[in-house]
Amino acid sequence: MDFVLKVSKLCNMRCEYCYEHKNLESKDQISLSQFDAFFKSLGSWVEERNITERIWLGFHGGEPLLNSLDYLEGVCSLADKYLGEKSINYAFSMQTNLTRYNKDICDFLKRRITTLGVSFDPACSLRKSVSGGDTYDLVLNNIEAALADKLNFGAITVLSAKNLDKIKEIYDFWVSRDVPFRLLPVSATDNETQERIQHLMLKAEDVLMAFRTLGDLWLETDTDLEIDPVAGYFRSAIAYIKGIKVPPVDLSKNERVHYVDTDGKMYNYADHYTDAGYLGDAFKDSLATILDSNQRKASVHLQMKDTKTCETCPFKEACNHSPLIEINPTERVVDEDGEAICWAARPMIDYFVRRLSG
Repeated sequence: MDFVLKVSKLCNMRCEYCYEHKNLESKDQISLSQFDAFFKSLGSWVEERNITERIWLGFHGGEPLLNSLDYLEGVCSLADKYLGEKSINYAFSMQTNLTRYNKDICDFLKRRITTLGVSFDPACSLRKSVSGGDTYDLVLNNIEAALADKLNFGAITVLSAKNLDKIKEIYDFWVSRDVPFRLLPVSATDNETQERIQHLMLKAEDVLMAFRTLGDLWLETDTDLEIDPVAGYFRSAIAYIKGIKVPPVDLSKNERVHYVDTDGKMYNYADHYTDAGYLGDAFKDSLATILDSNQRKASVHLQMKDTKTCETCPFKEACNHSPLIEINPTERVVDEDGEAICWAARPMIDYFVRRLSG
């Protein structure tokens, strides 16, 4: 289970496709007293339900490393107090643009962050500074320094109309550095973002072409690196071929990802920042109250309804159905009857099945 913690929206970059674009100057920050209340509630909820799976706490933003290391350490210490002392299985993750990097940051990341993600777009410069300057060389130098320091991290590269023809360059960049990565198609969470990034948006067939190219490169390379999302599609193809049944995600029993915004508003993953995805106030309400509420039940129903499409899929027992559950509204594609179309997972699983079957 993941909690994405929007510690602050403040950012020193203005990436063209960022869904937080209008909030990036805000200096609002989740206070330590608010984190104290949240972790206390989380610890009680996990203990009451005897949850043994790992609880992931993700520093997100904005840019998390614009917050002081003393502040971030204070957040971690509060988790230690309310989760660690109860022997709850938890860990911190962080997504960063890595424009800031030095020895103190490296030491903090190694000591406190179990899973680190770096946002960077090789072969295409879409990540600009506040003044509009190019940050490519700065972040590249910090990536090389982090690798030299033996800092373990993965990466996210955003796929857009500007780098659709650069898949091999992107792949070679990360694989040559032994860094696992995710190719994330550009998307919008609201109408304002959709209008602003229209020039970057891709058609479903373009994304599939990129994924197939990525899958081919991955299969033809001697590497054990996790390359997402194609690695997940590949595992489903293997499960289908071998007749292995994959348990489907059931959000009514275990909702996997929750967003906690800077103001305490808590959302589900697919519909975050929407009224439909709103679950409650994580700083005022107990997690037990939020996660047992009718609001959450309605949210779960909303996310699960598109899995009706899975019932007629030949790969339904080889896939956990998350591609349709976790899709955001602007990525959703429907047929003439309004039924969801599985435009990525199903054709990609089929692609791998055909390729592996000769």
